[in-house]
Amino acid sequence: MITLTVATLLNSLAELVTSAILNDEKFKSGENLTTERLDELFRNMRWFSANRNLTNLLYRTNGLEKFNSQLRTLIHGTQPFPERVDSECFHLRRALDYLRDYLIFQAIKNLLGLEKYNFVNNLLWFAAIQDEAGGSVVGRTSNLIL
Repeated sequence: MITLTVATLLNSLAELVTSAILNDEKFKSGENLTTERLDELFRNMRWFSANRNLTNLLYRTNGLEKFNSQLRTLIHGTQPFPERVDSECFHLRRALDYLRDYLIFQAIKNLLGLEKYNFVNNLLWFAAIQDEAGGSVVGRTSNLIL
């Protein structure tokens, strides 16, 4: 028997919507996302992110065209991903950090076969706490609840 919670369904739907927006062929080929589409993107990204500070100010402050260009380059650029993230041409550091984290979280979630993004967040927080305490994460996962 498969039991799905409302949160699980909303999380999955948010992931599908986010992916669809970022992989839209028109966006990939150079058409800008509208403010409405960016609002939808960020609204859905919040379902699997603990970062509540990400708002439409990211694109309103820096301009819609510039933000779209940088987002497109980050997601669909031809350079290796670390070079795209570290590139000096990106001035929207908060947005880029968030989007980089999204891609990392997505890779960890898929690699470990985790159901929700908050499981990845819990895992990373646990590792950080262990690291700060000088302890090893290896073999000490009994307190981690996924």
